[in-house]
Amino acid sequence: MGASIHYFDFGNPEILGRAYALLLYAEPFLSAHKNLSLSFRFGTGVTYLTNIYHSLKNPESLFYSSPMSFSLAAELLANYRQSQPNPEYNRMPCLSLINLKNMPILQGDVPKCGNFW
Repeated sequence: MGASIHYFDFGNPEILGRAYALLLYAEPFLSAHKNLSLSFRFGTGVTYLTNIYHSLKNPESLFYSSPMSFSLAAELLANYRQSQPNPEYNRMPCLSLINLKNMPILQGDVPKCGNFW
């Protein structure tokens, strides 16, 4: 069990903005040996998006429509403990997939509450 903080730069800050995520995760080990261990990390959390869609202020951003988002993450990690020359350092390559979920953008004729005669 643990927590992680993520920062995303989408490469176009004027239109797409940036994202900051806080994820809580579980990480069961798939194998653990003296110098090498493999684990799988699954997490979920919240994401804050800095530049969302707005029909007048930011119509080109068609990716996110609300500043708060739901996040899912899946990671496969390898932890290699080196014995020489610095045994206190580990190498930890990983393969990550992080998905930011968001509400859809509503366009066109959206029904309003009330009587329709």
